[in-house]
Order: sequence, then structure tokens, then C-alpha cells
Amino acid sequence: MRTKLRVLFIASASSFLLASCSSNKENKNAVSNADSALMASDTMAYNELADFRFSFTIANLPSPLSVIGTIYSTQVPFDNTLLNPTENEEKYLSSYKRAMNYGIYGVDMAYIAYYGNKQDLFDYYSTSGKLAENLGILETFEKFTDRFKTNYENKDSIMVIVDQAYAETDKFLRTNSRLEIASYILAGSFMESLYIGSGLMKDQDRGDKYKTSFDKIYEQKLVLNNLVDLFTQFKDKDAADVEANLLLIKKVYDGFTDPEQVNKESMMKIFAAVKEARNNSIK
Repeated sequence: MRTKLRVLFIASASSFLLASCSSNKENKNAVSNADSALMASDTMAYNELADFRFSFTIANLPSPLSVIGTIYSTQVPFDNTLLNPTENEEKYLSSYKRAMNYGIYGVDMAYIAYYGNKQDLFDYYSTSGKLAENLGILETFEKFTDRFKTNYENKDSIMVIVDQAYAETDKFLRTNSRLEIASYILAGSFMESLYIGSGLMKDQDRGDKYKTSFDKIYEQKLVLNNLVDLFTQFKDKDAADVEANLLLIKKVYDGFTDPEQVNKESMMKIFAAVKEARNNSIK
């Protein structure tokens, strides 16, 4: 269970700031009538095959934190242009877009946390917290708020706390037949991790210094294939859009059969494909 949760922790961190900063408890779980209808329309009947695909994908998912952490250790400079601007949050009105970008902003927060810009981190917490509230998943995190504030400076402690917080979110979504929403969060996390990773590596030459980072990005091929299989189980238009975006990236990855094939030139191709897919998800 810890492996499963650590893999997905990034998408879950985003609800903490709103919980810790909001003093209006009466409004913390408020969801507009319009968004309630959207959430209801996105709720799928329990599907055993989709649940299996979801669980299988999680079990074989390299941690987005691991990708970013590996690259950070090579001292590649921070590039804030790779972040999804917080002002975009106002555009996300459907639960599909909110869930995708909840995952995206979660990875952005992990990326910021590594480079130590606390103001940006708080801004992204706040933005992600709004999405969590509108998705109706904020309450599951509130029990961890005090521990989060107390251990804010300790990355290892935060990882443990978020592991446990994600367990609550995962349980809530799956037991309430919201597997599709959980899958959108997963897809958003994956896409943003690959976007940031390939964006940081695209100008580097493969060599001893960056070999592990290039290999980490190659490892996303298995995850990508599993995600495509997962989204074939959902039959609505939003899921079809996610699948189409994933297939843009898969088309490039299908050309690789060995980690050594991921070099500077092919990294540029990965970045171009994931940029197109990711831009479709954040607009």
C-alpha cells in the first residue's frame, strides 16, 4: 500500500493549503449546483475491469517525485515556464478539467518544493485547494492539516503525511464510484511529470551525468501503455479526449525499444508530443 500511495502522492498534496488557510469552515465543502451536476454526470458505475486497470497502472507507476528528484540532483536550473499558471484555475469548470489539473498542479508543487520557492508553493497550494474543494475531496485531508503545518520544512515527513492523505482520497473516490475522476487525476500527474522532466532534459546531452534522468523518462513508456489501456474502459467524451492526448505521446514512445534510444534528439520529440497533449489539458 505504501508503494502505491507514494507513487501517487503528488496529486493529493494540493488540498492542504486551503484546509490550513481557510477560516470559513461553513464553506469548505461548498460545491455549486452547476458543478454538482457536472460531478454527477462524470460519476461512472463501478466497473471491475476499469478498477483492475487503475490498480495495475498504479502498481507499475514510477513516482513522479522520483523523476523530478533525479533531475534536481543533476543541478539542472529551475524553469518556471514549465508550470501551469495559477490563474488558469478559473477556466476549469468541469469536474474532468478540475481533476486533470488537480493532478497537474500537484506535480507543479512537488517541482517547486524541490527548488525551495515557498511563496510559489503557497500560491500553488491555494490554487489546488480550490480545485479540491470543487471536486468535493477537501474534507478527507483535514485530519492531516496540523501535522502538515508542523512538519512543513521536513520533506521526508511531508511525504509520509501525503501518503496517508492520498489513502483517504483514493478510498473516497473508489468507494463512491468515482474511479474516473481518480483516473483523470492520475493522468494529469503523469502528464505533468513527463512534461517537466522532458522539458528540463531536452537541452541536455545524454551522458554519465544525465543517464539516470534519461532512463527515468524512458521508463514512462510502460506507464503510458497502462494509462491508455485504462482509458479505453471509459466510454464518455472526456475520457476519449484524455486517451487521444495520451496516444500523441505513445506514438513517439512506440519508436523506442531500449533506454539508450532516448537521447537529446528523441527527448525533443518526447517534449514536443507531451507539450501538445498537456496544452490540450490545461486550456
